[in-house]
Amino acid sequence: MKCVERRFCDFNGVMRQQESRLSQEQELLRVPLIPCVNQLRGQAVDTCCRDPNYKDPWPETGAVQGEWDDGQYRGEGSRALGQGQEQQREPKREQEQEQEEQEQEEQEQEEQAWRWTSEPETKINVRKPKRNPTYG
Repeated sequence: MKCVERRFCDFNGVMRQQESRLSQEQELLRVPLIPCVNQLRGQAVDTCCRDPNYKDPWPETGAVQGEWDDGQYRGEGSRALGQGQEQQREPKREQEQEQEEQEQEEQEQEEQAWRWTSEPETKINVRKPKRNPTYG
C-alpha cells in the first residue's frame, strides 16, 4: 500500500501512473479508500492504494517447496506439511514419549521410596481451637 493522491487510484483501489477520471456513479461504486498522510507531499491527506508492482517475498524466503502450510483445509487428522518435515517430527514425538515415561518411572520410584522409609510414623495432634460463645 502506498499513500498517493486520490486521482492516481483507479476504480479498484490500485495505483496508476496516469490520472484516472471517474464519473459520479463510478465514484460512488469505487472501493472504499483509506485516508493517509503523505509525507512526500508536505503532510497532505491522500489515500492508500495498492501498488501493482509489489511482490510479497514470503514464499521465497527460505521456504522449500512443500514445507509450508498453504492454508487449505484437508480434513481432520490430515497433514498439511511436506513429507520431509513429517519425517523430522516423528522422532521428536518418540523422544517426548520416552522422556514422559522416564519421568513417570522416576516419580513412581520416589513414591515407593517414601512409602518404605524406616522412620517411624509420627502422629500430628491437631485440635480445633476453642471458641468463645458470642451472643449478640
